[in-house]
Amino acid sequence: MLTRRTTFLSASILGSVTTITIKLYQGTKELTEMKQSADGFIKHYRISKQLANKLTQELEVFLECIQAGMSSS
Repeated sequence: MLTRRTTFLSASILGSVTTITIKLYQGTKELTEMKQSADGFIKHYRISKQLANKLTQELEVFLECIQAGMSSS
């Protein structure tokens, strides 16, 4: 039988995990929007394929760093 203390602890852990999951999802959504925005910028300004590839690679490295920071928080 669960005691009140165990029940409270379980609820606290579940709440924390839920909060972390929501923040990660929101962060992932924002990163996806950032990538789409960059792609739109490249298309709108008709940036050369070579430069567009370089920009995309740099953005991917940047986004990976952000995701690594979010997952370690």
